[in-house]
Amino acid sequence: MSKNLTITHESTFNGNKVYIDKEGLVVEYLEGIESVLEKALEQYARLFIVRVDLNLPTDFRGDDSAVMTRFFRSLKSQVAAYRRRSARLNRKPYRETTIRYVWAKECDTSTSSHYHVALIFDRNIFRSLGDFGEYQQSLANRIRNAWKRSVEAMYSGKEKPAIHFSKQGQYHLLRNSEEFGEVFQSVFYRLSYLAKRRTKHFGSGRRNFGHSHK
Repeated sequence: MSKNLTITHESTFNGNKVYIDKEGLVVEYLEGIESVLEKALEQYARLFIVRVDLNLPTDFRGDDSAVMTRFFRSLKSQVAAYRRRSARLNRKPYRETTIRYVWAKECDTSTSSHYHVALIFDRNIFRSLGDFGEYQQSLANRIRNAWKRSVEAMYSGKEKPAIHFSKQGQYHLLRNSEEFGEVFQSVFYRLSYLAKRRTKHFGSGRRNFGHSHK
């Protein structure tokens, strides 16, 4: 484990409840999660937050850091294309939207490497995952396609990249709502799971955690 990382076993972080794990949570990862949420709320009064798990094929041997870069790039590109089409159809000016994210790579003895990811959207643009049908132009399918394309660009095996949407992994965080504090606590607790030390491989030279910075 990096000497620059700090472990906490406290039940709260800056006043917010956090996930309890026997090996503790990485403070610097919690700080990253907090920073992403704060920046998102500074820009948008209403957020739609989605938790998703991305699984690599068991025989994937590519640069898994690069596959995450490709994933976010593909998702942003798809959303931008959708926004441009919508602007043309509605005869309105095109405005960019910022997609923020937090991710953690994990690997245990029973599965291949996988990623826990939180995606944070402007709720005025997306307020649900939409239809999961294969040919639907929904947010769920844009996320699914981004993962599929990013893995297949670096993998020629037979396994398909898997993705899992949690049934309880969607949050509407409204800055001016009376329930804001309660929902923020729930979101931070859920995302703090990504900061746990256990099941992360330190010393491999590859990243275990990342987040958007803008």
